[in-house]
Amino acid sequence: MMKAASDAVSRAEVVYHVNPSQTLLMELNRNRAEHIFRTRMEEDFLHKKYVIKWVVKVEHNTKFFQSLVKKKRVRTCINSIHADGRTISNEDEL
Repeated sequence: MMKAASDAVSRAEVVYHVNPSQTLLMELNRNRAEHIFRTRMEEDFLHKKYVIKWVVKVEHNTKFFQSLVKKKRVRTCINSIHADGRTISNEDEL
């Protein structure tokens, strides 16, 4: 599908440059849009495929996965709040 979309853009560009017209310009733009759409679909597919492979690999390495989760939890935890010129770090006051 990607090759066909790329070939269609190339053909439309040649035809448009030989005989520029509004209709051929619209056809060229339609082919370019189709090519961009197909490219993004392929990139999305490959990204999802990579994520699936990564998740499967991480499941085999749960210690690594758990360390990532722990780091994220520590990074996103609220330890103190600065309000009215003072710092509140006591868990009861939070």
